[in-house]
Amino acid sequence: MEEQTSTLRPVTWIHIIAGLLLASSLSINPLKISRAFFSDEAVYYCMAYSFAFDGDMVYERKDLLRVYKEIE
Repeated sequence: MEEQTSTLRPVTWIHIIAGLLLASSLSINPLKISRAFFSDEAVYYCMAYSFAFDGDMVYERKDLLRVYKEIE
């Protein structure tokens, strides 16, 4: 009788690694780590927050102040 060894298939390893990468990406806050925006991320960040808080996408001084307060 042959001894069977339990090995994980490559697809299983891919799922395990993907799960670990997903968990790590959800557990960090890049704005707190870098304390700065990358590329045109600031534009989209400010637009989204302006839409969420004001209901419009007009970029005003109060939107800028809200972002400054949040980054500090």
